[in-house]
Amino acid sequence: MSSEHNVTASWAYAPNASKPSTYSRNLNIDYGHGAGLKVSAAAAYFGDALLPDPEQLFLSAVVSCHMLSFLAIAEMHGCKVKAYRDEASAYLEKDQGPLASVKRIVLRPAVEFSPDGKVPDAALLAKLHDKSHDICFVARSIKTTVIVEPVM
Repeated sequence: MSSEHNVTASWAYAPNASKPSTYSRNLNIDYGHGAGLKVSAAAAYFGDALLPDPEQLFLSAVVSCHMLSFLAIAEMHGCKVKAYRDEASAYLEKDQGPLASVKRIVLRPAVEFSPDGKVPDAALLAKLHDKSHDICFVARSIKTTVIVEPVM
């Protein structure tokens, strides 16, 4: 299997609202087909705190990939998911020298199952999450440690 995924990022000079002596960190991401997103740097880097930042988007990619993988795996095991919520965190930590990277991501999925299907016990739930992590394209593409802590 092979596929290509594209976005167009665009930015034009504007003064920074919180620090007028420098440039705006706001940009637009166009996903095509009329879908787009306004993005900024994290507030700590003079970005707009009301907009998502790249670290949140990175975390969103991991969370959504795990969730979609989980929904598929659960269905294959006869489990019908009624609701899924994940309050995930990404931890930006210093590397050697002045740079930093997202070293760790913690997923905290809370899954509600319909009684119309199989309702997994703790062991099967852990297996479903492990398999979901194993097949998630995004998780397989990053070096960041991803920890899954299911919420019961």
